[in-house]
Amino acid sequence: ASIDAAIAELTSLAATAPSEVADDAQLVSEIYIETLEALSQSAPGTRDDVLRELQPQLDEAAAPAARLEQYATTTCALELEEPAD
Repeated sequence: ASIDAAIAELTSLAATAPSEVADDAQLVSEIYIETLEALSQSAPGTRDDVLRELQPQLDEAAAPAARLEQYATTTCALELEEPAD
């Protein structure tokens, strides 16, 4: 249920993103959804392998995610928390 909720939220955020960041939001959303689905369908012992397979896509999302973060902090005045280790 939490995976489905996260996917729904990512889909909604991408669909309602301002035009300035819509392409970045769509790309990041698609890659994160693919990652969530792959991890949720894999056995716990294979998740490292799944992440290694998805690493090129995750790397591709890094720059768009950084642009989204920059937009959120400068345009929306959001204070984002640092990710957990």
